[in-house]
Amino acid sequence: MNYKKKIEIKKSIYEKELISPTDLESFVIDAIKNERVENRTQNIYEKDTLIMKEFFSKLIDSNGKVIHPKSYMKVVNKLGLTAQYDYLVLKSIIKMSLKKEELFCLSIHPTSLRNSAFLEKVKNILNDNEEVRGKIVFIITEVEYYSNCTKYNYTLQSLRKKRC
Repeated sequence: MNYKKKIEIKKSIYEKELISPTDLESFVIDAIKNERVENRTQNIYEKDTLIMKEFFSKLIDSNGKVIHPKSYMKVVNKLGLTAQYDYLVLKSIIKMSLKKEELFCLSIHPTSLRNSAFLEKVKNILNDNEEVRGKIVFIITEVEYYSNCTKYNYTLQSLRKKRC
C-alpha cells in the first residue's frame, strides 16, 4: 500500500506542475501563443555559390528578451507544443520568403510531420502561398527509430507534391 501512495503523490505533483508552469514554461507558452519570434538566416555555400539560406528562430518573451532554443526546446517538447512551434516557424519563413527569390531551409520535427492536424495546416498554408513553392526545404532529423515508415514516406511524398 505504501507503494501505491507514493505513485499517487508523484502523479499529483506532476499534474500540479502541468497546471502551474515554471517561468520559462510561461515565457515559451506566451511567446508561441502571441507569435513572438525573431528570425535569422545563415548563408549556405557550395564552393563560392550561395545555394540556400538556413533559417533560425528564437522566441521572444513579453519584455522583448530573446529566449535561446537551447533553453526552450526541451520545454516545447515537454509541453507538447512542438507542432505549434514548427508551424510558427514555418509561417515566419513563408513571410520572409515571399519577399525574396532565395531558397530557404528549416528544421521541422518529424513528430510534427506525423501530426495530421499540423500536416493539414502546412498543406493549406502552402496552397494559400503558391509563390513560396519550391523555395522552402525541410530538414528532418529522426533521433529515434520510427517503425511506421510506410506512413512516414507517404507524408513526405505528399509534401514533395506540394513542392516543399
